Amino acid sequence: MGTVMAGYQSNFALGTLQLGDEADIGQIKLVDGFDNQPDWAGSEALYVENLILNADSVLDLNGLNLYYLSFSDNGGTVLNGTPTQVPEPASAVLLLSGGILVMFRRRRK
Repeated sequence: MGTVMAGYQSNFALGTLQLGDEADIGQIKLVDGFDNQPDWAGSEALYVENLILNADSVLDLNGLNLYYLSFSDNGGTVLNGTPTQVPEPASAVLLLSGGILVMFRRRRK
C-alpha cells in the first residue's frame, strides 16, 4: 500500500519493533517466505508504528519494504534497503493545505 495510514488497518502491522537493548544486540532479516497475495506480483511489506534500533543492532531489510511512523536510531545498522516513514494524518493535512495555498497564490498572479 505504500506510505499511507491505510497500511496499518486490516494488515499485518506491529506496534513496536525494537532490536537490542542496553545489554543485548538485536539482529533481524526480513524474509517474504509466504505469498499472502497470489494475484499480486510485488513484494509484501511490514508496517511498524515504532521502530527502535539500538546500538550495534542490525536490521536487514533484504530488499523488502518496512514502513514506520516513528524511528529511533540509537547507533544500529540498516542493510539492504531503507525504512520509509509514513506521514501521520496531521502531517499529511498540513502538507496538503500548504500545497493548496501555493496553488491559489499562483492563480492570482
